[in-house]
Amino acid sequence: MLEAAMGLFAEQPFEQLSMDQIASACGISRALLYHYFGGKRELYVETIRAASGRLAAQRTDRSRPEDEQLRQGLREYFGSVRKAPAAHVAFRRAAATDPEIAAIVARTREAFAQRVAAAIPGAADSPLALAAIRSWVAAVEAAAGDWIVRGEPEIESLVEVLAEALVGAIGAASRLDRSIVPPEADPEPRG
Repeated sequence: MLEAAMGLFAEQPFEQLSMDQIASACGISRALLYHYFGGKRELYVETIRAASGRLAAQRTDRSRPEDEQLRQGLREYFGSVRKAPAAHVAFRRAAATDPEIAAIVARTREAFAQRVAAAIPGAADSPLALAAIRSWVAAVEAAAGDWIVRGEPEIESLVEVLAEALVGAIGAASRLDRSIVPPEADPEPRG
């Protein structure tokens, strides 16, 4: 039900959908939909929560070098954007207009930032490193939004630029906060 509802919410604004349309897309009766969800708003929040949970659940292979983990995580993120661009747009649009959904999205962003920080020695305890990482997460989201609209550049190129942007941001932070151990820049681009 959540998948079908997310597909609809990705295609149309929340306000324009009826419970009848959603029930039909889910292949169930409206009464059954109301049985599981008290109303359209509750269903909407649960779809956002489910989408957020999927993003937060993405894991990379910790046995790989950190730069490869970073790039793999970015590839997976952009893969999810490529697979469901409308859902990504709906997710961002909802976060901009609804405080409850904004809180869900903020928790997802923070979990991602903390996961990145945990892979960089000293970053999790540095307010400066965390600020740099949070800014980088916002840049990744903005790049995804731009890619959805333009369809370019190639995702692998974006992965490289964004990975190097994080290395640069943490490198700059480490020059001001010596407790941060910066990741090494990739000497040669992979693209």
